[in-house]
Amino acid sequence: MTFSHDAPLLKTAMTYVYSGFSHVLWPMYVPFAMGVLEAVPWRKRTFLAFEVAGVAVGLYLLYFLVTAPVIAEVIGMHIVYDSPHFYIMSVMVFYLAATCVSCFFSSHSFVRLFGVLALASFVAAYLMHVRALVSIWCFFAAILSLLIYVHLRFRDLGGFPREPSFPPATTATP
Repeated sequence: MTFSHDAPLLKTAMTYVYSGFSHVLWPMYVPFAMGVLEAVPWRKRTFLAFEVAGVAVGLYLLYFLVTAPVIAEVIGMHIVYDSPHFYIMSVMVFYLAATCVSCFFSSHSFVRLFGVLALASFVAAYLMHVRALVSIWCFFAAILSLLIYVHLRFRDLGGFPREPSFPPATTATP
């Protein structure tokens, strides 16, 4: 909303909030959350390795968020974030390992599906518009978050919607 209004301070603040979440928190949080969900010991240890990668890339990107300006602007109907440190191949590899590939090691099929879809959406966003990769991929991630909601909402019923919650029917006894 700050792009269509003259609010440079708010635009800058929101750019940094968004970048902190997407560049720093996300690669640290995803493998941590997957590890918390996991019950199989060797898989938990695997998530720990991905957590190390996520912390490393998150701290690296945090350094650049603090030391270099991040500028967001609308170009061709997309929000483009000027954050060249994110586009370094090794940084992307570690980022994708922490946020997507880590999910492949889950014992939960839904988590593995989420990882596949997140990685596929990264590739699609990259192919669509490299400069706007961050915002396009975030849009896809928002859609994927709906899948998480659906999974959590309907998981007890094997993926089928729950019956409406009605008070238990009382039967009259003769």
